[in-house]
Amino acid sequence: MKRPKYVRIMDMHLNLDEGKLIRKETLALAYDIDMRTVQRDIDDLRAYYAERTALVGEKERQIIYDRKERGYRAA
Repeated sequence: MKRPKYVRIMDMHLNLDEGKLIRKETLALAYDIDMRTVQRDIDDLRAYYAERTALVGEKERQIIYDRKERGYRAA
């Protein structure tokens, strides 16, 4: 059973908060979705972080790709 988008994004957010590396392949398998869907979720989370920075004045937060580890991290 596929989990709702908000659950996937919150799980990604929590993993990034904990300093964990997230990989598209791993998430796609875990949630039974396409890797393009994972990329869209990452893009949505990036947009959320940018909007929070602009509207609320929170510290800027980014999701960056770590080529060495082949995954995404919070910066």
